[in-house]
Amino acid sequence: MANWGPTSAAHVRRHLVAHWSDFEHVFDARALLEPLIARTAAQRRTPQDMQAITTALQAYLIAPDHEASRRADAALHLAIAEATQNPILVTISVDLRAKISLNLGAEPYTEEVRQTAILQHQELVSAVAEARADDAADIAGRNFALSETLIRALAQRAEHEDPAPAELRP
Repeated sequence: MANWGPTSAAHVRRHLVAHWSDFEHVFDARALLEPLIARTAAQRRTPQDMQAITTALQAYLIAPDHEASRRADAALHLAIAEATQNPILVTISVDLRAKISLNLGAEPYTEEVRQTAILQHQELVSAVAEARADDAADIAGRNFALSETLIRALAQRAEHEDPAPAELRP
């Protein structure tokens, strides 16, 4: 949303609003499955998994820019999914992230969302490390809801913005 420009509304309408029912299904699947993945990771993680998860969290915390933050976020969630020891759950998690990000490789976020996500990621990693499966599931659900809320706001903004270029508006 920080990079919203003159063509943003049209892009969001074309890629997001036009396929909104698909996004509703993805939001639903994600709300059901990502907490399950986090819960399972907390139950099954190994010391090697925790090393990968902790490394990914540190990369997220020190990410110097938007792109590095997005890569580190993806790596952290992948490491948590891999800690389930179930390649099907890993594939599902990766697929859901691709669908929610419009296949652009990253979910949209603002600096405010990033600050909230930092705290949630730290809590999530602690819950997984301490085998607090229910806490991990709850935190993951709240973390993934951040993206859903932001995407819903983008769609609403695009639907209410005048599609005509400024020079053609009355």
